[in-house]
Amino acid sequence: MKENIVLIGMSWAWKSTLGKVIAEKLWKNFIDFDDYLEEKHKKTVSSLLEELWDEKFITMERLDYQDIILDNTVFAPSGSLALQTDIMENINKNAIIIYLNTDVSVINWRKKDMQVGRIVWYNGHNLDEIYAKRKAIYESIFDIEVKTTQENTRDENAWKIIEKIELYETTFKNIKDTYSLHALTFKKQTELKEEVKNLYSLFCQYIPYGKILDIGCGYGRDIKYFKEKGYDVVGIDLSEKMKEIAYPEVKDCIFIGNAFESQKYFQKESFDWIWTLATIVHMEKEMWEKLLEKMIYLLKVWGSICFSTKLREEWNPEKIKKESISIPWIKNTYTYYTENELKYFFEKQWLIIRDIIINWDTKQNKDRWINIIASK
Repeated sequence: MKENIVLIGMSWAWKSTLGKVIAEKLWKNFIDFDDYLEEKHKKTVSSLLEELWDEKFITMERLDYQDIILDNTVFAPSGSLALQTDIMENINKNAIIIYLNTDVSVINWRKKDMQVGRIVWYNGHNLDEIYAKRKAIYESIFDIEVKTTQENTRDENAWKIIEKIELYETTFKNIKDTYSLHALTFKKQTELKEEVKNLYSLFCQYIPYGKILDIGCGYGRDIKYFKEKGYDVVGIDLSEKMKEIAYPEVKDCIFIGNAFESQKYFQKESFDWIWTLATIVHMEKEMWEKLLEKMIYLLKVWGSICFSTKLREEWNPEKIKKESISIPWIKNTYTYYTENELKYFFEKQWLIIRDIIINWDTKQNKDRWINIIASK
């Protein structure tokens, strides 16, 4: 997993305060970008802003950031550096980005208490306007969101962040360990699933050619099918063991890695289709929403996503998350979604739903699966 942690958020969101605590508790280095700027230029950040104004200040930040090396580091960038999309995309290749979501009323209270000078974009705007503008950008780039409150102490907020990081890392470790341990059983039980064949046929009707990314590709079952149909296909999976047992003709198409770090491997808008079956069933719902954003980043305009997950009926509040055995001897925790929940996630990202198919698991006949095809 990524060894660096980057805290983003508004000025007065306690990025520096919490960053120091987290670095100390996790035995990491700590870099505060504002402190770095002040040390380098021998002036306060407020003085530099008054002297340079917004555009020149941002240019200075971009140049000075090139000197920063993140190595097992907790990094607190300035609120304005985190608005530079290209810089944050590059940072995200080697760091978990954590958004400190702090209510604007708390920001206003801290600002008055701390008596700090102006911030980028502040001139001519009130803090509520700046907050709304920045919040939209921060929400588009984070991996983990943590709501920090005035009621919690510094240490309580720091531990809340650390717990979220541990959940993020543990989720992927558990997925990798489970499917690596049971790779051969998984392959045997999933090679000839009839419902997937039906989904193949529907998929091919929507687009007869193009470049496909298979997220959570496992041993390459779906890659093999699409390659035989003439598609250009690559896959990504967490498990080295899955690649070891993959079909020989698709091994070179499989990358070992985490789809949350897909910017490391693939360029923006480089795929016509993203195919991902059962990839999100072991994730917390907020993690799935972030993965969807990362899929959209890789998808060409007018490109489409085909994905499936376990279905929960609207009337069944108990079946939200449970331990289950979908494949013999493979016990795992599964997250269930209602059709309306999934529609909300897709529509929130401005994706157009093209088709919805619901089917039973033919091997176990216990759960229903929902399959959605949606376009950018």
